[in-house]
Amino acid sequence: MYAPSFLVLALSALTAASPMSAPTSSSVSPSLLSLTAYCPDKYFVNPQCCSVNAALAAFDCNIPRGGASASSLEDFKSTCSAEEKTALCCLIPLGKSDLVCQEPQNL
Repeated sequence: MYAPSFLVLALSALTAASPMSAPTSSSVSPSLLSLTAYCPDKYFVNPQCCSVNAALAAFDCNIPRGGASASSLEDFKSTCSAEEKTALCCLIPLGKSDLVCQEPQNL
């Protein structure tokens, strides 16, 4: 009877004690900061190169290689094209898959 309560208490204590911090602009690589300029929406901020973009998910995704040299939207797209993937801005990255993605925009 008390086991579920104890489990919730223990997990709460572990979560509160773990040092988790949100990434700051100083902890994000400069290449990703330049790519996020093409993902301007406040939610779709994860630049990704993906093989398949379905309705609600994208598959076989990775952070663009050579992002430091991406100085324009065309560079971002060509970096992904070189990997035979599509440049996308995604909401939630989950390993090699992402949830809810959209095309990057040129500002």
